[in-house]
Amino acid sequence: MKKYRNILLILLLIVIFCSLFYKCSTIENMDNNDQIITGFYNWTWNSTDPCNSGSGNPTEKHNIGILFGGEQADVAIQTHMNNANKLTNCDKKYLNLGGGNDKGAWNSEILNNISNDFDNLKKNGWNGLCYDLEVCKAGINCDNFIEALKNNFAACKKSGLDVFVTTNINGPYDSSCDSCRDEILSAILDDENVTYVSPQLYGASGTTLPELTATSLDKFKPLGKKVLLSIPKVFKNNKDCPDQDDWTTVSNLFPWVGGYILWIHDSSDSPSPSGDPTNWCGKDWTDAQNCHKACPSGKDSECDNGMSCIAGVAKCAKPSGDPTNWCGKDWTDAQKCHQACPGGKDSECPSGMTCMKGVAACAKPIPDPSKTDSYCGITYLDASNCKIPCPNGVDSDCSKYPGMKCFKIDSCNNTK
Repeated sequence: MKKYRNILLILLLIVIFCSLFYKCSTIENMDNNDQIITGFYNWTWNSTDPCNSGSGNPTEKHNIGILFGGEQADVAIQTHMNNANKLTNCDKKYLNLGGGNDKGAWNSEILNNISNDFDNLKKNGWNGLCYDLEVCKAGINCDNFIEALKNNFAACKKSGLDVFVTTNINGPYDSSCDSCRDEILSAILDDENVTYVSPQLYGASGTTLPELTATSLDKFKPLGKKVLLSIPKVFKNNKDCPDQDDWTTVSNLFPWVGGYILWIHDSSDSPSPSGDPTNWCGKDWTDAQNCHKACPSGKDSECDNGMSCIAGVAKCAKPSGDPTNWCGKDWTDAQKCHQACPGGKDSECPSGMTCMKGVAACAKPIPDPSKTDSYCGITYLDASNCKIPCPNGVDSDCSKYPGMKCFKIDSCNNTK
């Protein structure tokens, strides 16, 4: 009997040892397999220096893309509500709110006003919001602002949007925020609705790292992998620009962070002379329908003062492009003629498809979007505003606008 007890005891010890070994191995493998999260800012203005520019989308794929204009939050939402398709080469698309000067300043009233737009932002293809907290409006009340900030983060998260917050390593840098800088930073770091926090590791020029030590980000350390560092650049073997690998530098100092966001990067955007015919200037989406001026490359700098470049203004587009460009998962799939991509861009295709050239079997004249009785909308009533044509009369014409379908409209509710 004693012999059997000893055997059972040995077996039990073996089981315990194996369990502990497996657990440790699993944890070690998880740590080794942790993938860093990377992203980029896409400036809405042009830069003349390709080695110090964040305009356009980078050539390499990233997890997060952030459309950055530095505007006040409500202005950014009004201007870029329909501009998620300006971001490519990224899994998630964030819209930046706020900036580093008076035009991007914050107060409680702004925070309270923008929460009504979150559901529409989600419907229009945005995956998250980037709160750039650097400057405060004059006379800010700290308690009211902190309360509004918490409520806003909660509403954003509830709408299904990620909450991404970027600020200086010590909180909003501008003197306008002196009275509540520490409180604002603490509120950000303590809020469970915040998806990522991104301390800004660059100065006014944005081109170099500041002086840093291993303790510079101790306030952020408890958040671990939720911290994505905003760094100047990572240029390696770039034929036009000198090497500068800021990620290697900061990851050695702060190995506990989750990844980085590039302020400066190369660009894959090289629009043809004709560009995107649905990009038009306006004060907002409604104003752009007046077809003031085309901005084919998608940059605000192509527009007159007070206007921004609005994407997807199909009403003003003239028929152009190659009728043999069609979307598909591969060449064979494109022969099924799912959807035309006359501009030759993958962004014209539904998710999971790319633009294939020379699909002659599907070629047909490209319809003029100004001559149609079919329009995109979430409902028939919405489509009857006649703002977004679907000239082929099929739902795939509306694929750029999440939740919308194509409706044949008998009469419009407004004048086109």
